[in-house]
Amino acid sequence: MYVSIHHKSPPRTSINASLHSLRHFLISQQQLTFSLPPAIAAYKPQDATTNPSLILAASKKAEYAKLIDNAIAYGKEHGKNIDDQVDAALDRLLVEFGKEILKIVPGKVSTEVDARFSFDTKATIDKALHILEVSVETILAR
Repeated sequence: MYVSIHHKSPPRTSINASLHSLRHFLISQQQLTFSLPPAIAAYKPQDATTNPSLILAASKKAEYAKLIDNAIAYGKEHGKNIDDQVDAALDRLLVEFGKEILKIVPGKVSTEVDARFSFDTKATIDKALHILEVSVETILAR
């Protein structure tokens, strides 16, 4: 689980006391491996992230099959070849899960880009802009 470092008061000596002083908890991978709403309700995070491990674990659950169906349909429409279709479907799947999280979490949802872009600033920015574009398309399509 990711935890913000914003304190209401100065850090305390014990780990438990320090965690208690934190204002925000961010939901991460392991909470979503169970079920989205109960995990979020239990921790009441202000912000969340969608990362590959989280998406993989959640996508195995039957209740999220419609999100995968939407992503696959999007990929087929927006890819010229199988590689492009898979990339488009994965980007859309990140957006679909982000939308689901936003129904419950009041703050922001961050999306991780492919780790292969770690040392390629242009590719990272291009992917981030593409995910943003898919997000806007998805919101406007409602």
